[in-house]
Amino acid sequence: MEEKLYVALCIVVLGYPMLFVGVRIIEKALCRRFNEHTARLMRRAILILGVSILTIDLLREFGLKLTAVLGSAGIAGVALGFALKTSVSNIISGLFVSMEVPFAVGDFIEIDDHKGIVVSFDLLSIKIRSPGNNFIRIPNEQVLKSCVINHSKYPTKRIFLPLQFPYTWKHDQVYAVVEAVVSNNSFCLKQPPYSVKFSDFAESAVSCVLCVWVNSNEYSRAKNSIASDLHQAFIEAGIDMPYPHTALTNAANDTTFKVEVLSGNGSKQPKEAEK
Repeated sequence: MEEKLYVALCIVVLGYPMLFVGVRIIEKALCRRFNEHTARLMRRAILILGVSILTIDLLREFGLKLTAVLGSAGIAGVALGFALKTSVSNIISGLFVSMEVPFAVGDFIEIDDHKGIVVSFDLLSIKIRSPGNNFIRIPNEQVLKSCVINHSKYPTKRIFLPLQFPYTWKHDQVYAVVEAVVSNNSFCLKQPPYSVKFSDFAESAVSCVLCVWVNSNEYSRAKNSIASDLHQAFIEAGIDMPYPHTALTNAANDTTFKVEVLSGNGSKQPKEAEK
């Protein structure tokens, strides 16, 4: 009996403190390989496992047989096992995700149809705050199975802005206007250089895409600023925004029909059938 009390005392006095100290040392070592949050998550998992093992040994020293307790639990034990199945799966998935380090707290990520800033990454789930300031909880098992897009992973990011201009304008003329906007916009990075890529000969316009690099933390502001500057530059250069036109013609003499549009005061104003 005295031997069992001695072992139990050693577990309480030495075992638990040494476990906490050892976990701290492991956490510092993990910080050199992973980020701080991942190291903290793995520390919690190791701590829970260690405390569970020491507690089981402590109970055994006091003569408590866990096999008999679990056996007597019967149906309740089976139900508890099914209930813990999802939790265990989320914990294991969380460890795998933490070792890959696909994101960190503060990153703007996108998982399936959910996107937002990572608030926390715990053993069972991650919590993100959406752009609409909504709280979203995603289980780690779903994170492991889903495609994760990290919009904050790299310091720079590329903006793709679709552009259209009328067929009456030459490509070089429009590209010169775009170059002036990009050169004068403070959000646009000089390196890597921007590019304008032809996209399509649309029904009423030539379509192209402006590709420009900006800092990731300024993405939204940069996109709005560049779009606003392009719109203003197109207006000043006289580049009309193209839109579909429809004309009604007389096949006999190849002339357009005249239509009458009623104004607000009820008077008739003749106009060509074109819109």
